[in-house]
Amino acid sequence: MKLTITITDVEHIKAVLRTALPDVKSSHRVEALARGLGWRTNAPCAPLWPPAQ
Repeated sequence: MKLTITITDVEHIKAVLRTALPDVKSSHRVEALARGLGWRTNAPCAPLWPPAQ
């Protein structure tokens, strides 16, 4: 199955993860997000992620 993920989607997911996991480092949260989306790492898409707030 393929999904289209927009920057708005990523921002929302990151905000939810930040709220749910405040003690987890930002880099670990985005790695988990990338893994959850089926990528092995977030390195190829890192330039696409909005900056952590």
